[in-house]
Amino acid sequence: MDYIFFIYGMSFFVLAVSAFFLYKSKNKDLPWLWLFLFGLVHTVNEWLDLTAISIGDNLEFKFVRLIFLIASFIFLANFFLSSLKIRREKYWLLILWVLVVYLGWHFSRISGLNFTARYFLGCLGGLGAGVVLIWKSWKIEKPQSKYLRLTGIVFGLYALTQLVIANPPGLLATTLLNQENFFNFFKFPIQFLRCLLAFLLAVFLLSFGYLYNKSLVRNIDYIRHMRKVIFAVLIYLVLVVLAG
Repeated sequence: MDYIFFIYGMSFFVLAVSAFFLYKSKNKDLPWLWLFLFGLVHTVNEWLDLTAISIGDNLEFKFVRLIFLIASFIFLANFFLSSLKIRREKYWLLILWVLVVYLGWHFSRISGLNFTARYFLGCLGGLGAGVVLIWKSWKIEKPQSKYLRLTGIVFGLYALTQLVIANPPGLLATTLLNQENFFNFFKFPIQFLRCLLAFLLAVFLLSFGYLYNKSLVRNIDYIRHMRKVIFAVLIYLVLVVLAG
């Protein structure tokens, strides 16, 4: 599990860096800054989970990790809402969204807040982000459009994995949406599937960013340099995964 959380966090860090370079480029079609913040804060959250495995866990540390998780999902929801080009309505929708999540704390403290955060922020925000990325992919040139579309599809799949949680409420506890039932049925933890999807997100968005910038720059030396950098990062990711 510590290995899974390490790869999980590293993949989201690469996703954050890729989003940051897109933010700094001339691509203003999407609010990449919010996706960068999501990837960065989500990285911290996953590595805090890794730390909990190493040094132990307690109620206070669970609450801190949950705060980072919710913050990352708020950034993801903001990425989705900002992509819709609505300004005044966006903040009211986001406030309403967060208030719905807060109801989980009111009814069942940390476990309830974890449920509402993953279901109403993580899942819905991730699905919205996936739809936006797929929609934007049809408006740009090939071949980079393919990688943006793949990023959107994987984002949607990653969002659905947020439905599988520990100690879900009510009837959900008897279904595969219960983390323990999921493991007993598939023989691997849901974190492994999330880790794999996060890895694919990093690879696809990195590839899109490279091809997009390549289409803007005519300097051959710069293109070759960027190709080497992207290739080195991908090789590093693969080697770390295999070495684990």
